[in-house]
Amino acid sequence: MLEREKFPREDLGESLLPFGYCLLEDLGVVDQLKENFVLKPGVRFIHRDGNTSTSCCFEHVIKDETYLSFQVIRGDFDHILLKNKQTRHQPLLPSDDRRPLGGGPPERL
Repeated sequence: MLEREKFPREDLGESLLPFGYCLLEDLGVVDQLKENFVLKPGVRFIHRDGNTSTSCCFEHVIKDETYLSFQVIRGDFDHILLKNKQTRHQPLLPSDDRRPLGGGPPERL
């Protein structure tokens, strides 16, 4: 796995969208996300005027469990992904270690 930023990133929370649910399931981290983060079944957009909003419930469009999404704390989410990579024995290359896809020495940026 290649990551441009320092890992884990210590950013504010992040709102994931349900279209990534299957990928998170394939990675085997959905149960951990359910245990650690707030389930997000929909979204609300506040209009510029600050007085009106539009809401959308994902379940109205996606008819199985993949309608769920998560509100995550970025650093904790990254940590779960990193631990998952390590248990699968797949290395994470640090942001200053750029290697050509065909192998070879790292390129320093």
